[in-house]
Parts: sequence; C-alpha cells; structure tokens
Amino acid sequence: MMDAQLAIYCGIGDKANPHSYSKVKSRIHYKKDVSSRDVISTQLMWTDPYEEKRVYVKESLILDANEGLFASIDAGKNVDSRDWKYNDNTISLDQEIVIDVPAEFSSTTSYKASLGHKANHSFTPNCKYDRFDNHPRFGRIKCIRTIQPVRAGDELTVAYGYDHNKLETDAPEWYKEKLKQFQKLFRRMQPF
Repeated sequence: MMDAQLAIYCGIGDKANPHSYSKVKSRIHYKKDVSSRDVISTQLMWTDPYEEKRVYVKESLILDANEGLFASIDAGKNVDSRDWKYNDNTISLDQEIVIDVPAEFSSTTSYKASLGHKANHSFTPNCKYDRFDNHPRFGRIKCIRTIQPVRAGDELTVAYGYDHNKLETDAPEWYKEKLKQFQKLFRRMQPF
C-alpha cells in the first residue's frame, strides 16, 4: 500500500469503474507502517477500521487482568528469559519473533493502532491466535480468530500457549499460579 483512505463499498459500478466506492471524510491517509525493532508504529493513535467495527477494549472480567478485548458484534467460529514485569503485552508472531508492546503503550490512551495484545489468557478460550500475512498497513501480523460462537459484549480470550514442560523458565508467575488453580478446579470436576 502506498497511500489509502477509508472508503465504503457501494456496489457494482460500470464497465469503466467496476467497483464503486465512496471515500469516508477523514484526514487520515494510511501508509504502510510495518513495526521494527525500535518503532511499534508511526501512527500510534490511528485505529484499525476493521477492528473498530468488531472489537473494543474495556476493563477485563478476569481478576487482575486490567484491560481486555471484547466483541462488538456476534461472531461465529473462524472469525522465556524476559523480565515479565516489563513485558505485560507481548505477542509471538512465530517461533522466532516476539513483539513486545512497551509499557508506555499498554494503555489505549497512548496506543490503539492495533488491539490484539489486549486479548487475555484463558485455559478455556473462545479465540485463537492465527497468522495474517497481508495486513494492508502492518504487513505480517498475528490476528485473533474465534473458535466458538461469541456474542456482542463477550470478552475475547486466547490460550497463551506456554510450554507446560518448561514452565519454570518460560512462563511468568501469574500464569503458573493460574495454571495451578485451573488444574485444581479441573481435578475437582473429574468423576470418581
């Protein structure tokens, strides 16, 4: 993408212009904005128009989780060695690339160009992380897809995917504690 503005599809046009679009009045001109080692985004407060219609951020329903990501619409199915106190909002793009959202950008008052890092962990998630290679603004990103139907207002959660064989070295303390609580609850639910 070189330069783009938000537009609304208006249906099939004529032979000269087969697709009819109307520009939305906005002073924002989107450009390619791929994160680097030093820059998370050049436009920290420009929201993603697709996300604006589908998700929002508010106080999480999960104890001690701060903000969470919530569905704006009903959606069906398919829609380590770091110091964790400084890495509250991380998202692994693949096995080698981990994107850290720095602490100063953890609030939507200072960063809302994308919101995937706001999805909290659950051992019984309603979404999963997936890879999306061609985001028009950010290039290759990790996106969130539903794995079961969700209703507008539901909190969207994902399994963070820590290796349970390497918990002592790879997982933050809060995760280890939540896992113990979940396992204890799960054992109580098992029939004798």
